[in-house]
Amino acid sequence: MLYLSSKILNTAPTSDDYLSPIQKGDLLELPGGRSVAISGIGAVSGASVSVSFDLFENFNVASGVNVNRFPAAGVSPSAGSEVKYSIKRSPVPSTSKILTLPRGMAIDFNYSGIGLGGSQFAPSTNSAITPRSVDLMFNSDGAVTQVIYNTANDRLYPTGMIFFCIGEIDSIASVEGATAADRENLFSADSKLTTNVMSSDSLWLVVNPGSGQVTTVANASVGTIPSDPTDPTATGFGAAMQDARLFTTYSDTVSQ
Repeated sequence: MLYLSSKILNTAPTSDDYLSPIQKGDLLELPGGRSVAISGIGAVSGASVSVSFDLFENFNVASGVNVNRFPAAGVSPSAGSEVKYSIKRSPVPSTSKILTLPRGMAIDFNYSGIGLGGSQFAPSTNSAITPRSVDLMFNSDGAVTQVIYNTANDRLYPTGMIFFCIGEIDSIASVEGATAADRENLFSADSKLTTNVMSSDSLWLVVNPGSGQVTTVANASVGTIPSDPTDPTATGFGAAMQDARLFTTYSDTVSQ
């Protein structure tokens, strides 16, 4: 599998990379049960294929400090030694019937993300950056193993609930533009544009990454408006999302 994956990933055209049985982001399980994400697969060299991965852990997210806690001092394998390993390949996209929303309804990524105040799925305010779809990868037990959501095709392992804002297509504000003057107000309650986060008709679709359970929850009113209401990365945006997702903390679900 590694040999074939190396040949596919390191040979033109790159458009065929999705055919590789082992991909960047797949998990490599090392002795002791520790799993790390594969960050790269090198070209075939003789009878060998190099696989790169990062042993560092984000153990102090608040300060951004990464600490190498594996392997422990004195037990690192020496160069050239053999260790047992296994590769956990990512699930493939389902071939089941695609779910479609009712006419006029859509997922509003402006307010969607991971964690109670997360907005990671919101499109960039830089018009030069092309947005991409958000992919959730589930394992055989139903748990979410990876989230792919940016143009770099990076993999994220969710550490909180995953939120999607369900609202009307006509209530989606555009954030394209380099300056606030070029963008629409994401918290507009104007009669011409009442954005989805300001509408009581909107819903939150909440995915539990541990169990894969999906629930729909009513939208709560927003009392905290960010300093720049046109930028989903502005100060106060997370607090506004927590206001809107208030009912999700009470498990106040609505019929699905």
